[in-house]
Amino acid sequence: MIELTHRLLGLEEDLAKMVTAELSFRGLQNLSSSLVEERHPARFNEFREILKCVENSEAKRNVISHSRWGMGMCRTRNERVTVRTKYSAKQTKGLDFSREEMTLQDLRAISGEISIAAYDVEVFCSSLEGSDSTDD
Repeated sequence: MIELTHRLLGLEEDLAKMVTAELSFRGLQNLSSSLVEERHPARFNEFREILKCVENSEAKRNVISHSRWGMGMCRTRNERVTVRTKYSAKQTKGLDFSREEMTLQDLRAISGEISIAAYDVEVFCSSLEGSDSTDD
């Protein structure tokens, strides 16, 4: 996302880095979406579909990154399992937590989805090379 956003900004590398340095990933998505809509309007719907995959991948990445992980015993199969625990504290619900068993296959599937989304962004970015802005 960062390379695409820098290319869309059309600034010198250091200036583009200054613009994006403190943006959250969501901020990068919003900025890149606005820039694609402005500079490549004919490609905007295509990019929105890519962003849907990026957003789904980000949510799944956050599940992995912002959880506590441990090992436990599965009661029904009497085998060791990986357990993801997520704590949250919301104004309306107070302290809450959830637990979920995850397998290596689950984590590999998430990794695969993230890789596909990154590849789609990279291909889209590469396809803009040599393309004049707003001429699409």
